[in-house]
Amino acid sequence: MLFFRKVRGRYLNYQTALAAILVVAFLLHLPGLFYSFPLKNTVGDEVTTMGAIFKMMNDQSLRPDYQSFYHLPVTAYAQLPFYAALVLFLKFSGLFADFTELKKFVILDYGYFLPFARLLTALFAAAAGYLMYKLANRIFSNKTVAVLASFLLSFNLMFFQVTHFARAWALQILLLLLAVYVYHYFFTKDEPQAKDYFLVSAVTALALGVHLASALVYLVFLILYFYKYSLKD
Repeated sequence: MLFFRKVRGRYLNYQTALAAILVVAFLLHLPGLFYSFPLKNTVGDEVTTMGAIFKMMNDQSLRPDYQSFYHLPVTAYAQLPFYAALVLFLKFSGLFADFTELKKFVILDYGYFLPFARLLTALFAAAAGYLMYKLANRIFSNKTVAVLASFLLSFNLMFFQVTHFARAWALQILLLLLAVYVYHYFFTKDEPQAKDYFLVSAVTALALGVHLASALVYLVFLILYFYKYSLKD
């Protein structure tokens, strides 16, 4: 028994368990990257954000104001740097003679970029699993509970289903967890400063910029704020 405790203490720590959870959860997303490849319309809501981002780069605009884009703008802004890096990589990779040829490829065959869009969703899902660990550890001050919380989120069937395709929900969940983390940080301070209010406003705006469902979380913040500060006076 003492031998196993030594082995567990030396090789199986909380960081190792968390890393294993996140890596396995991420790897389980990989087989679905090429689902129905290269068809682009077999899963709803996948191409609208990708199409808007490519149009923004083509128009050299930061306004995703297109009829085909029916999400809120943060959905596009959060992924724009990744797509910009991808386009730069393809431009200098030698796969295309010039930028015009690359542009034609994107216009005619943008379904080939769906695996990349799904990869971004898998990264957001892994980040959400890590943030769940940080949030649970902050609330309960117990790494065992935090690792378990990350595991339960990362391998939740509903979570896995909504983060398996290139939709907005993985980013939405990530930003909601970030908002809750910041809210908890805010309420644990005796005297919040102006920067704390700004931070709450910033994460709330980011979450609302993906989907208005985030208003429910902000409503909880308002109730707790009223309870803590108004009733106390």
